[in-house]
Amino acid sequence: MVNLGAQKLAKYRGDASMEAVGAEIDVGRMTWHGWEHGNRIPSKAMMVKLVALVPGLDAGDFYREAVGAENDIAQSEAA
Repeated sequence: MVNLGAQKLAKYRGDASMEAVGAEIDVGRMTWHGWEHGNRIPSKAMMVKLVALVPGLDAGDFYREAVGAENDIAQSEAA
């Protein structure tokens, strides 16, 4: 399940590479990937950097379900 924080990271990244946005806060592609796909939650130190980097991101977003996430899953399973 994707959390709201992951959804906001993906929106912030847009068409940029995970390496490019990760470099903005000194993390690698795999770290960004884990956060963006909801597989990992940033540490407190990284959370501070992310909240400063991504407009509208709140640390609590990583503990909230993404809006429309259940519909995204249903759509992909139906395909």
